[in-house]
Amino acid sequence: MFLITDGKRTVGLSMWIWDGKNCSEELADVVMEMTVPRDPETGAHIVPDVQYCIDYAYDWRDFTGDFYNDRFDCGTGEEIITTDERLVYVEEQ
Repeated sequence: MFLITDGKRTVGLSMWIWDGKNCSEELADVVMEMTVPRDPETGAHIVPDVQYCIDYAYDWRDFTGDFYNDRFDCGTGEEIITTDERLVYVEEQ
């Protein structure tokens, strides 16, 4: 679980890809690409707005926002049909 806090709220984010048989390794740390300081007591990444990060995770899951182009092949521009499902789990701490 990937912990984030904005001082008012702390949540754990988990993100995986489900291929119909198996889950990938935890991907939240890769997708969120955090290079921000951590809270020394909780180890949570300190962010300006927890809700923004949650919305970003849901954009990844839904192929929207910054992740819209993930659904297209870079070479052909054709939409990639996949049965893989992106999963996001948010847990209040």
